[in-house]
Amino acid sequence: MPRRESLPNFASYEEASEWLDTHSTADLYAKPAKFTVLPNLKVVIVDDDDNPIENIPLKKRMSRQSQKVAKRKGISPQRLVENWLQQKIQEHWR
Repeated sequence: MPRRESLPNFASYEEASEWLDTHSTADLYAKPAKFTVLPNLKVVIVDDDDNPIENIPLKKRMSRQSQKVAKRKGISPQRLVENWLQQKIQEHWR
């Protein structure tokens, strides 16, 4: 089977599910990924299409502390910061 460049565009989750039932993602062309893990967290505010609007870096100490709290809670630092921000936003709009 020839390799595809990428997944087709699906109109729904059901359509994607049907396609994945009959195709293997192993048949997709894979480009090597490069990434860097940075020690400091930053909050990235995105629009509805997940395009970055603003980056807010956290100070080293706050970054380390939030990573430790997240580890103790068994969640990712991203999820922890999202939860904290959501709580504060809800408090503000009450």
